[in-house]
Amino acid sequence: MDRVILHVRLITGAYFTFVVFVIICAINNWFGPVFEQVRQTAGDKLMHFLMVGTLTFLVNLSLRAMTLRLGAIPFQLGTLLLLVLTTLEEFSQLMFVNRTFEILDLACNVAGIILLGGLAWPVASWLGIRKTPAADANANRPGPYSRPKNLS
Repeated sequence: MDRVILHVRLITGAYFTFVVFVIICAINNWFGPVFEQVRQTAGDKLMHFLMVGTLTFLVNLSLRAMTLRLGAIPFQLGTLLLLVLTTLEEFSQLMFVNRTFEILDLACNVAGIILLGGLAWPVASWLGIRKTPAADANANRPGPYSRPKNLS
């Protein structure tokens, strides 16, 4: 595995662990006064944008900015994963007494995912780690209907 990818994945894993820790702290109301202070200063929305956007950026880099096409629109795989996970996490707050669901939090999550997560594609290209069809191990293999090479 390329050293750059290895380092990016280690950083992504550490950052993901930090985000999970913050979520667990919020669910259990640990550091309640700290979270309340952040919420009162509108830092809550900024934190949603930055934390989720940074996580999306790192996940997209870890996946080498791999894209999938949904119809004619290309999406980075990490972007789709984080859209689903953060939406589920935000709606799960309806089940916890210590948490409050806010549509604006979800909107900040989506904005971070799109804006910061989208930066992974040019950064991955710049680092030379972007996954392209030519980089795929099967790209140079002949398909089941390809012509055999001339043996003469």
